[in-house]
Amino acid sequence: MSTVSNDLDRNSWREFDPQAFHVMIADDQIHLREIVGNVLRKEGYGVTLVEDGEQLLEEARLNPPDLIVLDVMMPRLDGLSALRQLRADPRLCSAYVLILSGQATLEEKLAGFAHGADDYLTKPYSIDELRARVRSGIRLRAVERHLEHSQQLVVRQEKLATIGSLASGIAHEFNNIMSGIAGFAQLATRNPKFQKRLVEIALQQARRAEKITSSLSTFASTASPRFERSPIEPLLESARMLVRQALVTKSATLEHSIEPDLPTLDLNRGQIQQVLLHLLINAQESIAEDGTISVDVRREQNVVVIEVDDDGPGISDENVARIFDPFFTTMGALGASEGEGTGLGLTFSLNVAVAHEGTIELVNSKLGGACLQLRLPIPKPEPAIGLTISTLTGAQESELLLAVENVIEHREGPEARPMQIAMVEDDLTLQEVVSELLTGAEVHCFSSGPEAVEHCRNSPVDVVLLDIHLHGPWDGWRVLEELGVLDCSPPVILTTGIIEVAVDQIDYPQLELLRKPFRLGELELALTRVARSADPLAPQEAAAAADAGDSPTEL
Repeated sequence: MSTVSNDLDRNSWREFDPQAFHVMIADDQIHLREIVGNVLRKEGYGVTLVEDGEQLLEEARLNPPDLIVLDVMMPRLDGLSALRQLRADPRLCSAYVLILSGQATLEEKLAGFAHGADDYLTKPYSIDELRARVRSGIRLRAVERHLEHSQQLVVRQEKLATIGSLASGIAHEFNNIMSGIAGFAQLATRNPKFQKRLVEIALQQARRAEKITSSLSTFASTASPRFERSPIEPLLESARMLVRQALVTKSATLEHSIEPDLPTLDLNRGQIQQVLLHLLINAQESIAEDGTISVDVRREQNVVVIEVDDDGPGISDENVARIFDPFFTTMGALGASEGEGTGLGLTFSLNVAVAHEGTIELVNSKLGGACLQLRLPIPKPEPAIGLTISTLTGAQESELLLAVENVIEHREGPEARPMQIAMVEDDLTLQEVVSELLTGAEVHCFSSGPEAVEHCRNSPVDVVLLDIHLHGPWDGWRVLEELGVLDCSPPVILTTGIIEVAVDQIDYPQLELLRKPFRLGELELALTRVARSADPLAPQEAAAAADAGDSPTEL
């Protein structure tokens, strides 16, 4: 869809720039479509001409139109059949469709509207009437664009408001993390006896930081449409962590009751985490000093129920019916905070619940305040496949890591050589750690994307470890693009700690994703999978290793 013009953003929807709108004309009679095309071009619209329904669908998928002037009787694929497919395509279904037809009976017009037409003009028709009908349709598209643009702005505002309420708490958490590490580092420089304790503290604080960054990266991915099978407990813990400092500042008590062995759910993890954040923030801002919040999670038949309750003042009777309305807010969340709310948090939460085929509603509070209940459906169970690291015995773990080592070092034939790894990473510490870990391989480290690509062009490389957020002349995406055009593109393991990346949507021959901070075992197993797919002589135990999970060794 074309981007709405700046004039449309600033002025009333009644005025719009025709050049910002794309009109497609589908008619098998060349002289008619040329006449209509010339008329609409003079009006300022961008115009595309097609001769039948199949060409209409092909062109529309390449360049989605805002309005379609559609003839009914066409060869190969008639207008109504094409219209039915348009309405079934999420990218094209919003196009305004004006049918032109010589069929004038009421039944035929009703059939056109039943297939999804927005307007109907009978041949022969007046050019002035055609202009007016098209302008009316474009005006409606302008309104829709304006609303879509406004919705994006207010959703962004809501997200920024939530992030703002988290910022001080997150800063506090990371300051504590760095203070612990820095303090023991200074002690270790004065007395070597503190070096062992420094390592323990660094690993402990790294795990703590990993939980926080994982929570934030999930929160940042709410726009992703991807659903995945996931437990609810980690998302609850992440949401709790993100509001922890606000609860401490208010001396609030957070009680929780989580039923054991809850089933996994099909979730957009980022969206559900943001809903949980909204519920916790609403409760935290509603309670007084030393207040209480209760989180109860349980299974009821085919749903998982999550209730967030508080002992605040509750919601007045006149406001109960309005709490999910867009922009409805008093001062702060649910009317009890000194800050200003945007009035979109619960609207967003309701939309997310509906998208997950669940519900969210206000129910009776056990604490005397407000209790919001989120209900999410339980999907049909899937059979478990393979082992996870949590199920491995010590002996199995040793066998797994031995298999990984064999794959990395095992090469057969007259040209036997260690695995050749090109690491494109601007963090020198990470370069050092990976080089020390993979002693059975030859690791060539590069901080510059162009240098790494030149090395891959001139030397054999079995796998590339590539940081997406690479500093320098090229970022990781540019490096990946350049590797993709080599005569022999090497397998790539992408590493990232900031954004969610859908590997299956990236056009590259062999690609894996490794999220930072990753465990050393996860890196080893990713290399195992790459070697197994690239080397038909790789030992069979490598396959079992790659399916088994990751090593507990942490990076």
